[in-house]
Amino acid sequence: MRFLRSGFVHGLALLALAACSAREVSSFTWIDPRGAQLGFSRPGSVEGEEGLIEGGAPSAQFRLSHPFAAAEAGALSLELALTAPARVSLGFLDADGAKRTDYELFAPDPSMTLVFPLEGHASIDGIELGIQPLASGNEGGTKAEGAPKPIATLKGLAFVAAFHGLAKGPGMTTLSPGFSLLRSEGRLVARIERPFADVVPLGEGLPALRLGWRPGSAKGTIELVVPGLKAHHVAIRPGADGILIPEGWFGPAKDPAYVEFVAPAGLDIVECATRAYPREAMDTLDLGVVLNLPPPSPAVPFEVYRWDALPKVLVFDFADYAAQDAALKRLAFFVEKAGYRGRLAPDKEIAALHGWNAHDYRASDLAAFFEKARRTSFQLGESELTIRGLLLSAGIIRATDSGYVAGEGAMISISRESPSWLRATFMAHEASHAIYFTDPDFNAFVRKEWAAIGKDERWFWKLYFGWMNYDTADEDLMATEFMAYLYQQPVSHVDQYFTKILPSRLLENHPDLKPRIDAWMARFGPTFKVHAEAIEAWLKERYGFVAARPWSLY
Repeated sequence: MRFLRSGFVHGLALLALAACSAREVSSFTWIDPRGAQLGFSRPGSVEGEEGLIEGGAPSAQFRLSHPFAAAEAGALSLELALTAPARVSLGFLDADGAKRTDYELFAPDPSMTLVFPLEGHASIDGIELGIQPLASGNEGGTKAEGAPKPIATLKGLAFVAAFHGLAKGPGMTTLSPGFSLLRSEGRLVARIERPFADVVPLGEGLPALRLGWRPGSAKGTIELVVPGLKAHHVAIRPGADGILIPEGWFGPAKDPAYVEFVAPAGLDIVECATRAYPREAMDTLDLGVVLNLPPPSPAVPFEVYRWDALPKVLVFDFADYAAQDAALKRLAFFVEKAGYRGRLAPDKEIAALHGWNAHDYRASDLAAFFEKARRTSFQLGESELTIRGLLLSAGIIRATDSGYVAGEGAMISISRESPSWLRATFMAHEASHAIYFTDPDFNAFVRKEWAAIGKDERWFWKLYFGWMNYDTADEDLMATEFMAYLYQQPVSHVDQYFTKILPSRLLENHPDLKPRIDAWMARFGPTFKVHAEAIEAWLKERYGFVAARPWSLY
């Protein structure tokens, strides 16, 4: 009898356990950051219909079989299909079913991925999800009696890296709390609250902010507003589709309370988001962004980027002049210096001579340099070999059975040893060379402008370039330097630089030329501004670049 009673009690216990345990959902998945499926249930649901949620109906709970440690991810994403715009509410659940955090989002599109931050949670035991109908045309998301009741289908859940903002993809819009987009009085304002909260490096990804738009949807500039920073602007370049700004660019305001973009009302924004972007995306940047990135660790001699406007151009940012000289000084003498062109000068021959504080080289000159070193068994330095490897990887030079040949593109460099104003001047100068090297139309325009200058006008230019130790017999070199020195400062500064600053420098070495320089300036002084305006007009029409600023962010 005692045995029978014991068996009866044990059977009741099993029935009670079965009643309390819920059937795991199999109609869609809940994924962890490593891609593994998590067990979860929806109490009271019909098998196969666990993802269906009717607008206005009581909220649905989804309970994990085991708590999830929130520190392993930055956010929870929900993929939803909606029959009508709706207000979506989400609460994270404790083990006893109590909600700890509530979020609400207006979901306007049929296919949405909503991303909710896990900030402040130690563990997640489940979620409570509700769908509320909206009045027709009510974009504010207020509930309304008699509005169409949307049906939402939850198609997937996943713990993911942190995401803040908006991203529109083919057939899918991703949205997070803390993002707003308003149009009023002829302008559009996109804002992300706490944009870098919990956005951390993930695998090969690095935290960054991207503003993306449909090319051609608007013209003009976008104001970037960040607490603690001066106002910056983003020029909307012809054909450009956005700008990527790494977290490090924000400097002291690395974790700002918000980031706001104030844009022309017609701008069609397709992305305004912060997250860990793939490292390859971080290698292609606007030059205005590169200029203001924090320095790398002391052990890193340089950083290298692709220019977003001309991705076949590599941009080297060296730690100092010594690191730059180790990599490029011999190349400078080989390509441009009078008396050295075409020759590989030994270190001891050029050690006491000045190279350049910034550099620019086309693919054909780079290939010729490395091919001559190969053919003559000239021993290049470690830094030069590193540069060669990067140029090969980028396709700027190519290795063939017969040796190194030109690929596509160019390279430029600046140094962090230059003060910030000079870094910007050098960047503008070298970037204009890169356009000359890679855009045949601009190349032809500049060569035509230089060829149109008569012998008398060229006299001062060649005097100046000779003083700078350029090989003045190379007309192509003269054409590209003529262009770059005019372009490196705003047009409004050209007269001061060329008619006041340069003559005084030249007269330090050639005091006997003062009468001739004065006479030349009286005759040709006004031509500096004329030539500068023509160069700026060409680059502005093609690329949207103004003089001294061939970049978007400023």
